[in-house]
Amino acid sequence: MMYELKKFIFNKRNVGVFGFLVFFLVCFIGYNVYMDKHYNESQIKIYQKAYRISENRMDEAGSEEESEFWKKVYRNASGLIHFYYNSENKTDEFIESKLSWNHLMLQANNEGYIINDFEKRDVQTLQNETKQLKYLKKNHIEMLNSPYEPNTFNIFNEMFNQKLYLVVMLILCILLCDIFGLEMESGFYKNLYVSRISKQKILLNKIKFSLFAAAFLIIVMLLIIVLSGLIFGIGNCDYPYFYFNQMYTVKEIVAKSIILLGIENIFLVGISALLFTFSLNNGFIVAVNLILYALFFVLGNVTGYSRFFVYIPFLHIDFVNLIIHKQVVLAAIISLMYFLSCSLISLQCFKKRELVR
Repeated sequence: MMYELKKFIFNKRNVGVFGFLVFFLVCFIGYNVYMDKHYNESQIKIYQKAYRISENRMDEAGSEEESEFWKKVYRNASGLIHFYYNSENKTDEFIESKLSWNHLMLQANNEGYIINDFEKRDVQTLQNETKQLKYLKKNHIEMLNSPYEPNTFNIFNEMFNQKLYLVVMLILCILLCDIFGLEMESGFYKNLYVSRISKQKILLNKIKFSLFAAAFLIIVMLLIIVLSGLIFGIGNCDYPYFYFNQMYTVKEIVAKSIILLGIENIFLVGISALLFTFSLNNGFIVAVNLILYALFFVLGNVTGYSRFFVYIPFLHIDFVNLIIHKQVVLAAIISLMYFLSCSLISLQCFKKRELVR
């Protein structure tokens, strides 16, 4: 293990890989900071447009009911513009105003009023947001200034929701190829594998150290995001989000996503050990892993068989479906079984593998 640790620390490529991870996370947080600052401006433009359109349509209304509807839109849009100009004031009155707006938009969809020139959200999205707002009001939870607010919990949720954690998988693939195959690339294997240490023990140490590297990678990622919370705040862990018409608290999403990220990394270590045993080529490990991830990702999205994702660890990248179908524990058990199977097969095959002629 000490040999693997020294090799890992003194490998300049690993420093670059971790540097890229830090850079990626800082850029992602910076993007959310930028979007958060401009979110209120974009909302103000929407309600200003609604304000102008409703003012005109009040006069053009063909009935008293339609005229009354546009009057409500006019007053509601005016109130929301005021609230968004005072972006820090996310009071119960603001939530009430947002609820009233959503009810008006749902009414417009039911009665056939034309609102798509300023309200682009579909009925399902409006209904989900209405449920979310009612939950916030009932539980006295402060509303976010914007969905991009860069607090710790929101950054976690945004990252897992947008599948940006796949960058972490790519980084782990690069790290694993050096842990398993650097000796082959450098020619040092001629000394290492003719030593008194058995080939099985060498490979076992590589597998154990790979698990350590995967855990360290996740810890670094979590640490950077948590540190961002010192600047932007931790956020409310009970804040609700909707996925496929089901509401989850952000703490539930984050906790289960971190568990799934961990077991996905464990599976990746197992499959990488198996690929190394048969190929002895570090580039081959990365290439095959990436091809398989891309293949299963495309097949998963095309077929839509989300309930079967739990049985194929390469499809664990769709964390949302596993959380919705309450299959996180089953996914963890199956991934561990894959990891143990791949590791045992690798150790047995590597023992018989002829390395030095």
